[in-house]
Amino acid sequence: MILLPQNRRTGIATDLEYIRGLFLSHDFDEDNWKSWKYKLRLGEEVYISTDDEPIDLTQKDCVTIKPGAFALLLTKETLLLDNKVMAFISIRFDYKQKGLINVSGFHVDPNYQGKIIFSVFNAGPKDIILRYEDPVFMIFFQYIEGVTEKPEPLLYQRIPAEMMEQIKGQSATLASNATRLEKLEFYMKIIGGLGLTIIAGIIVGIVGLFMTKVAG
Repeated sequence: MILLPQNRRTGIATDLEYIRGLFLSHDFDEDNWKSWKYKLRLGEEVYISTDDEPIDLTQKDCVTIKPGAFALLLTKETLLLDNKVMAFISIRFDYKQKGLINVSGFHVDPNYQGKIIFSVFNAGPKDIILRYEDPVFMIFFQYIEGVTEKPEPLLYQRIPAEMMEQIKGQSATLASNATRLEKLEFYMKIIGGLGLTIIAGIIVGIVGLFMTKVAG
């Protein structure tokens, strides 16, 4: 039988007071903590790939992510991780079932300090509307050993311009592709109809010419 040191912690962190210390003090909302996981809220800034500038949700309150659009979502909470834990992050199921997919990383390194930026994609058929401070994300913390304590600079209080540049622009969607195919099919029917009319006219002309010669 292997005996672990009494001060050694393993598994998922569940100590509320310890978890509280992994957040900037005024950011932690105990109502969003449940047993072993915490619901992270949508923060002040969002960028949609089809827009020119980020959106300030303290002014606009909500944002719409259209089907096929990418977005960068900043969390309200600022993390202050030490060298004893790493974190796992994801989109909450309520939003996944609408088609919102996390296309960025799924973990946070030990010693990380700052807000989290989620890169997401609306793979669903409908608009997804998010409000400021909606609990869109989930995080839980896993104890880890052997990581050197190393103070890190505070990151991502805003969405960096280079991140916005990377996703900016239109993206093809199933709906838009279906619309394009319907238009193409419509045009092909028109062209096909005109083609048949022309061919029929040519055939009638040839037959008429042949009959004229036979009669002569």
